[in-house]
Amino acid sequence: MLTKNRKEAGYKDETYLNVLKSLPEDALEELLITLERGISEYLKSVLPPKTDFDIALGIAKKSSSVEVSAEVIIRGHLRYREDYGKLAQDAINYAKEVLIGLLEARRRRGK
Repeated sequence: MLTKNRKEAGYKDETYLNVLKSLPEDALEELLITLERGISEYLKSVLPPKTDFDIALGIAKKSSSVEVSAEVIIRGHLRYREDYGKLAQDAINYAKEVLIGLLEARRRRGK
């Protein structure tokens, strides 16, 4: 049996999926642009100087689902290399929080 928190999490995931499914292509593109800006600002605030990064985001609508993908690649001085993986994962987690916030706002205002 699922705990209350897991049930609530599943409900919220389904709710956000429904919001994503209902959005037109231009709104999905707007979400990606907002996410990319947010991730970029986050990385600029936490990465050491002279560190470069690439962000690849995508949203694929399918008949019964929507797939959101994110990839962050960080390049910089070897001295900080061990931290780059964690910072990239932190950036992905931050993007997820931003996406959920954007979807929650759209859900509340009815798209």
